[in-house]
Parts: sequence; C-alpha cells; structure tokens
Amino acid sequence: MTRDEFVQALGQSRRQYKFWHLSQPTEPATESDIERLESTLGIRLPLQYRMFLERYGGGEFGLSIVY
Repeated sequence: MTRDEFVQALGQSRRQYKFWHLSQPTEPATESDIERLESTLGIRLPLQYRMFLERYGGGEFGLSIVY
C-alpha cells in the first residue's frame, strides 16, 4: 500500500466508521522524538512507520492509545 492509498483508505474509514475516529491524534512526531524512541528501544523503525509518525503522530484507535 502506498502512502497515498493509505491516506485515501483512512479518509474512507473515517467517513464509514466515525466512532473509531472520534479522538484527536497527538501532534506529529519530530525527527528528535523518533530518534529518541529508536535509541530507547535499540532499534531502527521502518521508513514507512517513521513517515506515518511524522505525519500523524500517535493517538487513539477505538479505545486504545497507539503510536
């Protein structure tokens, strides 16, 4: 799935399943936030996930907080 396809699917999901998208996302992650997370975990996040965090940040999905 490309980034554009994901954005389109997310928009469709927001329209179709409004309950799951009631909460507001957190602020997008900064490069510094991501580097600190990677350092703490001792891993390198996949590029696509880094891009997701930089665009959308974390937030809630359903009743769970996700990042």
